[in-house]
Amino acid sequence: MSRAPVHRKPVVRWLISLALAALVMLLCVASAVAHPLGNTSVNLYERVEIGAQEISVRFILDVSEFPALRERAFADTNDDGSVDEAESTAYLNSFWAYLEPFLVLTADGQPLQMHRVRQTLTFPEGQGGLVLLRAVIELRAPQPSLAQGAVVAGALTETAFQGVPGWHEIIVVGGSGVTLVDSNVPTTDLTSELTSYPPEMLTAPLSVRDAAFEYRLDQPSATSAPTFQASAAPSPQPTGVDVGPRPTDPMVALLGNRVDLSSTLIGLLLATVLGAVHALTPGHGKTLVAAYLVGTR
Repeated sequence: MSRAPVHRKPVVRWLISLALAALVMLLCVASAVAHPLGNTSVNLYERVEIGAQEISVRFILDVSEFPALRERAFADTNDDGSVDEAESTAYLNSFWAYLEPFLVLTADGQPLQMHRVRQTLTFPEGQGGLVLLRAVIELRAPQPSLAQGAVVAGALTETAFQGVPGWHEIIVVGGSGVTLVDSNVPTTDLTSELTSYPPEMLTAPLSVRDAAFEYRLDQPSATSAPTFQASAAPSPQPTGVDVGPRPTDPMVALLGNRVDLSSTLIGLLLATVLGAVHALTPGHGKTLVAAYLVGTR
């Protein structure tokens, strides 16, 4: 009675494993195409509203699943699995200490001191059982003493999270008693405050970090500035924040919100398999051939 060669089963298993790895890779690539901002993106938004007495800046931070997982762990200082009001306040105070040097507002070249008047921190639902992080900080800066009818050159610069993928958007609007003379950024946003990203721009996310604008005061300005108590609790957190649809990522759905040893090993195994499959794709053999030719002169 004939027998199959003993080496056939390992070959078949290898081919099956290769096919499964290729399938997982295709799913991951399809997910990346659907949402190029990715599950590691950090997205920022600033809305500048120029008033006769003060300039308001609405700052919004939208953090995707993977970095949000880490930041939530930082915020949960007592490790009880939730972030209470006191922990939210402490986290936002710490975040503002980091952000403040990277967010600069000027009028006629002079820096304006911005004060926090309201802040909220929420963790909307993300993919695969993970959460997102959304922080909203309302800032105010008093207008400098200016004569009525004076035209002021203002600017807002944001340089945080350099090198981190994400969306950066700034808009400028004129409030009551002010005429917006000129601006190099729009007066309406494209994302409804980072809740719905335009599909046609996901392959090239917006990256606006500098806004230059000119405005004219139609009435005299004042110099009073609001104050913010660092120990004060933030205003009640909104529930059910709409962050728009996010495509399902098979890698995130597979690992979920687990951070135990088994999920880490699974992630490392998948990364190894996908890297090996990627090395088999066209183009990578050229490096090996070149190395061989150089080695053999």
